[in-house]
Amino acid sequence: MVLDVTEGLQSAHEKGIVHRDLKPGNIIITPRGRAKVLDFGLARVTPGTASLTQSNPISGPSALVGTVPYMSPEQVRDGRVDASSDLYALGALLFEMTTGRRPFACDDVLSLLYQIAHEPAPLLRVVRPGLSAELDTVVARCLEKAPLRRFSDAGALLRALRGDSSDDGRGLPTRASSFAGGAPESGPGRGIQSLVMPPFENRSGDPTQEFFADGMTDALIADLAQIAALRVISRTSAMRFKGTHPPLSKLARDLRVDGVVEGSALRVGDRVRITVQLVDVADRSLWAKSYERGLTDILALQSDVAHAIADEIRIQVTPDERARLRSKGAVNPAAHVAYLQGSFLWNRFTGESVKEAIRR
Repeated sequence: MVLDVTEGLQSAHEKGIVHRDLKPGNIIITPRGRAKVLDFGLARVTPGTASLTQSNPISGPSALVGTVPYMSPEQVRDGRVDASSDLYALGALLFEMTTGRRPFACDDVLSLLYQIAHEPAPLLRVVRPGLSAELDTVVARCLEKAPLRRFSDAGALLRALRGDSSDDGRGLPTRASSFAGGAPESGPGRGIQSLVMPPFENRSGDPTQEFFADGMTDALIADLAQIAALRVISRTSAMRFKGTHPPLSKLARDLRVDGVVEGSALRVGDRVRITVQLVDVADRSLWAKSYERGLTDILALQSDVAHAIADEIRIQVTPDERARLRSKGAVNPAAHVAYLQGSFLWNRFTGESVKEAIRR
């Protein structure tokens, strides 16, 4: 069924047509068992070709159209829609088909819109552990926040679903068992001896909290850099990617590392949540987890995350290194926040920011 729907989207996109409202209610199964996409009532013909280069997105006043649970982040944020938005909706459909739930579910519409626009979609294997890593990777790529990090077009997605290895090595095996788990994989993090940790995303929606996300990134880079068997890209190199969204596999290849640790940080009052995801050079999601603690236990939280990453990549950690990574004591929340703010300002290294850092 998914192949039929993807083929339908490919045909529409090649004609310059974007559906804009792909959802379960707009798909039927014919008597011959084929899936057909219906209700192009909200569809638009894009200017020129159906390129996914974002050069000709559909936008305009009151352009928020579609069915909210299947809207793409760009639809929610500013109503801009192109063929990549349909691929996001298809990813949401595939997520729902395989897990029995939507990527984002909330009774309050405004909260749901916020989640779609800002929160990372959960990984398939976190919701349903028996699913294959290949399927997890395909769905996660469809549900990327940044359109340019999704599949280049419906044809590329179709090749991945069919198991065509020519699509950057991201194809799905064609055996049905692969979707249910298939043959056991080797350890998820085996072979990772080097990694980069791009700046964590600030999930608060408040730009003044940027210092906190950067502080969490810095702390984890410093912790992991203590492991002699692991090569960790320096903070200076990692921070070059702040505010950018390069494909993680390209980032890994460009920096010649085996893996990428992508994360986000959210601070609400004295509560902290960190979400991390380990991705390999083939853009496969190997592991993901969220951690939540009170701000007084922030050092313990950082230690837990560093230990978990080391365990997942199965790197050799000596007893002395484990002791250095061991959970530390509680901190004074106000003092720790002031320290992170000062470090953030100092690292900007302008005359005014250095003076402000010293004052703090």
